[in-house]
Amino acid sequence: DYDDKSSVALHATPHYGPRFDPDPTEEQKFKSVLIFPDVGANLLRRQHKTPRNVMDNIEQRNYAVLNSLEILYAVKYYSQKGEKGLTSESYASILREIQEYFPEIEEVDSDRTEDDIATLNYTEYGRKLDILYSGTGLKHFLDVLLKRTISQAQVVLLDEPELGLHPDLQRQFIEYLRRLAEDKDLQIFLATH
Repeated sequence: DYDDKSSVALHATPHYGPRFDPDPTEEQKFKSVLIFPDVGANLLRRQHKTPRNVMDNIEQRNYAVLNSLEILYAVKYYSQKGEKGLTSESYASILREIQEYFPEIEEVDSDRTEDDIATLNYTEYGRKLDILYSGTGLKHFLDVLLKRTISQAQVVLLDEPELGLHPDLQRQFIEYLRRLAEDKDLQIFLATH
């Protein structure tokens, strides 16, 4: 409910995307994103999604059906083409941000596998690796970082971010979130068990 006595109801679509009734006015809108951090299962069951399909889901704010690798590749694809409001700096700034939070990671690049599936390759301590072989903490944080960045949300709602994380990694993940909140002037709400 708003000061002018109007109201907007929020419902979930079958794919957990938001549906508003009625559509909010510009004054009623606020930038938020609901994220169910990917514990790695979605990365193991990756499917081919075109950059266009990914961007369609982003425009519909349907982040639940996307993983961070698909988002990053779509950003890279459209950044190289200078389309969808993205520039080469859009992609480069995300890569720099990943390296800022994970300084041991070098040479980060979004790519496609031989099955045309989005992936992320990086070098850590001189070894080239695929994201599938990385720790859960990196996968969790990438999911939050990319969905927050692409949505431009100022309010981030995280559902059970501790899933799949060892207690030490939970503390480190919370520290990443604290830094992200400070760096981006965000409000982050966590729902935990």
